[in-house]
Amino acid sequence: MNTASLLRRFCLALPLLFSCSTPPPTAAPEAAKVTTRDAAPLVALGDERTFGPTTPLPSAFDQQRPALSSDGTGFLAVWSDDRARGAGNIRGARLAADGTLVDPVGFAIGEAAQYYRVGAPGVVWNGDEHLVVWQRGYFSVYGNILVTVESALVSPSGAIRRSALAPRLNLLVPQAMKITMGAHGFLAAWSVGTRINGLLFDESGTPAAQPIELIAGKSLGEDLTVIFDGTNYLVVGSGQLTTGGSQGIWARRFNASGAPVDAAPFSLSGDVLAARPSAARVGDNVLVAWEDAGSTGGAEWDIQGALVTPGSTAADRFLIADGTAGNGKKQPAIAFDGTHALVAWADEASKQVRAGRVTAAGSGGPGEPITVLDPQGVATEPCVAFSGGIFLVAGTRSLPGGGNDVVAARVSPEGTRVDAAPVTLSVGAPAQMTPRVAWSRDRALMVWSTWNGVALDIHGVRLDANFQPLDGTPFVISGADGNQDEPDVVSNGEDFLVVWRDDRKDDTGTRRDIYGARVTAEGAVMDAQGIAIAAGNPPVGPPTARQHPRVVVDGYRYVVGWSHDGEVKIAQVSPQGWVSGNVTVAKANNTSSFGLACTLNGLCAVVLPLDYRGFSPLALYRFDSLLTKLNEAPMFVSPLEDHTRAAGLTFDGTQFVAAWISNKKSSPAVLAARFTPVGTVLDGTPVEVATEVNASEPQLASDGHAVLMTWEQRTSGSWDVMGRQFDKALVGPPAEALAKGPTDERAPSLAVSAAGAVIAVWELDDPGQGAIRVHASTGRLLSVLGTACGAATDCGSGFCVDGVCCDSACGGGTSDCIACSMAAGAAADGTCGPRAANATCDDGAACTQNDLCQGASCVGAPKTAPSPGPCQVITPVCDPETGDFPTTQAPDGTACDTGECRAGACVPRNDPPDDAEPEESGCGCTTGPGAAGTSFMLLLTLTGILWRRAGHGR
Repeated sequence: MNTASLLRRFCLALPLLFSCSTPPPTAAPEAAKVTTRDAAPLVALGDERTFGPTTPLPSAFDQQRPALSSDGTGFLAVWSDDRARGAGNIRGARLAADGTLVDPVGFAIGEAAQYYRVGAPGVVWNGDEHLVVWQRGYFSVYGNILVTVESALVSPSGAIRRSALAPRLNLLVPQAMKITMGAHGFLAAWSVGTRINGLLFDESGTPAAQPIELIAGKSLGEDLTVIFDGTNYLVVGSGQLTTGGSQGIWARRFNASGAPVDAAPFSLSGDVLAARPSAARVGDNVLVAWEDAGSTGGAEWDIQGALVTPGSTAADRFLIADGTAGNGKKQPAIAFDGTHALVAWADEASKQVRAGRVTAAGSGGPGEPITVLDPQGVATEPCVAFSGGIFLVAGTRSLPGGGNDVVAARVSPEGTRVDAAPVTLSVGAPAQMTPRVAWSRDRALMVWSTWNGVALDIHGVRLDANFQPLDGTPFVISGADGNQDEPDVVSNGEDFLVVWRDDRKDDTGTRRDIYGARVTAEGAVMDAQGIAIAAGNPPVGPPTARQHPRVVVDGYRYVVGWSHDGEVKIAQVSPQGWVSGNVTVAKANNTSSFGLACTLNGLCAVVLPLDYRGFSPLALYRFDSLLTKLNEAPMFVSPLEDHTRAAGLTFDGTQFVAAWISNKKSSPAVLAARFTPVGTVLDGTPVEVATEVNASEPQLASDGHAVLMTWEQRTSGSWDVMGRQFDKALVGPPAEALAKGPTDERAPSLAVSAAGAVIAVWELDDPGQGAIRVHASTGRLLSVLGTACGAATDCGSGFCVDGVCCDSACGGGTSDCIACSMAAGAAADGTCGPRAANATCDDGAACTQNDLCQGASCVGAPKTAPSPGPCQVITPVCDPETGDFPTTQAPDGTACDTGECRAGACVPRNDPPDDAEPEESGCGCTTGPGAAGTSFMLLLTLTGILWRRAGHGR
């Protein structure tokens, strides 16, 4: 054997020796996991929370025109109530004879609704329940109001059940309702200016099919009264029946079927200026009282009265309260205790409600008038009832900041006020309105205007990334004099700027300014007195009203917008609190809501409804970082023939997205469209977000991937807060209701963090707290097409492919020829399609190789059998299970390059067989713990043999 052959055998042995002691290769590292947003709906259901104190205060806005009913042991007070953002409803509260307020925050009897007005309610006890009646009117697009008479029954326990619907009436405005119980039913009456109409109810409270005309005239005031005299209904009104005829108080009787008993109305007051009649049954007669100007023509008002005997049209008039010498008496109200009637009135001089007693025979009781209601503010609109041995007098008091509350006090039959001070019936938790929210990295700030019992302040609370409050109680951002409301908030990535409407310097009732304050991420208010962003009256002319503030950030500065006398204006506020610029954008057709958004490099856009060729399309104006207007002529986002209002705007990182209410259709629709920073509109046909609904207040937000939108929409008789999520192409799943409560939800807003955390806020009339309260719901954003995902539940589409949210199930991996991510070979992230031609793939066949994509198919070339090694026999057919070609040993004795095959190895023909060597197979290594050492010794021995055979050992 020559040296080359020996070296060849050494090289064959070497890898076998070392392979026995080499550990197996390290496993391939686990693929990096894709982090994504939590899998959850847009806003988690059942996660509504409230913030702030709940100790009852006098309610905000107007509560007025109370009416009382007695059940023998206590009272039910009802009134018209505007605490639900100016939307009139009917509210009530029970009061025990001992003065206990049974319902601390009252309860809603007639549901609130925007664009509706309600007239003052009437109420009467039927022996089992209180029957409450009122009118509701809807403001139509033509300016008139369709009025319906509505009613409900309230049990002594406070349970409410709505009565059957009464007929719809075509009237101009809803009016005060008065109702009385007859022998076998009820009669409700109201005025429509030239007529007094009525509606009969049966004993169960079911109304008749049609109203009836009771008194017709030339001019009849809205104040009237109706009473049952034991036989007939007596209807009493005020006004003038014929042109040139007498004025005064008129009465007419009707039987239980509504047929007139008197051929014509008869006069109670004589030909004098008289108004606001009230009546009560006193024994067998009816006592009627009214405001009477006598011969003064309205300069002085007395309270006059008359006893009306059943079946008679004669009236014996007498003076109840003297209003001469500038001490006018108005708005009388009467109740009877079986011996005396208590007549209450509003006293103009003292601004209090006072009362006096009258006998059943029509004579005055002893003593001076009783001061019944003397709260802070002016007391008016008294009503009286008797129950449980006590009189209750209720009325309204004016609030210092505007509006009224309902107050009440008790009077004994002897004519003494029982309560040291009036009790407020129309209380509720501190009202919270117009919430807004913004994220700053790992925390959010939620702000709102809150009622302090006198006026509105701005409060706030911070939430962490897990939506937990960082503040034990909400903190005051602005508690200045007067009202601060309509807040908005934004973050520059660190701190926040809160802006609001402010009337601290208003002494006219019309001036409104725009103020702001910076709040740190730690919750410190940096501007305790506020920053005057836009304030002051013009040198000449009436005071100005600035309102509807908006605030965004342009990458460095804050940009604040507001409406001012029909124009939209903007200004900048630096992070240090310096205000610069006061730029007019344009005169808007409707400035109740405009859209403002900025890019992070200083370009800002404003969209607003513009009066243009008889329409009001949505106009676009752009501004640079110095608030220089980039287009003097308007650019339009909506079709020019649209009628738009209530616009919202956001920037999603590459484009602006605007939303608005379109009035082109029979019902308003929510529309949206995109435009680029240079103003190119990308949606010539706007996207329909919600159609054929009564909608308002679209608000938008974006995290740079998705666009979130919320708005309020009226469905099934109530206002619901809706939400919808879109990708950058404005494609997304259907809208969903963010709040599940049965009451009206209004003024929605939302914010999304860079991590996809969503906070949605809104206000609602909370029945349990008797006030408008801010509610918040939290959740996580569903990923949009093309964004990273870890599971299908992360994606709005329901498909997670190649690590991104995909528009379909697609192929699902890099081993095929279709993909949904650019990293996997797709043309765009989120869109399923074929990978690039000749991209590597795997056709799944073991007997092919060099697989390449051809269209959507993966094609591989057939494998060819390898050349056999020494002493090997290879089958030329590929095994489809393994992809290998079967290999066997050549029979022993088969000739090979260096000799013959023996046990699959090529050895010299004169070599002894290897089977004498223990625990060794061919030239392989031994096994066991000493394998490495044995192999090394074998190597040395083999080297020595070769050395000797080469002749070196001789």
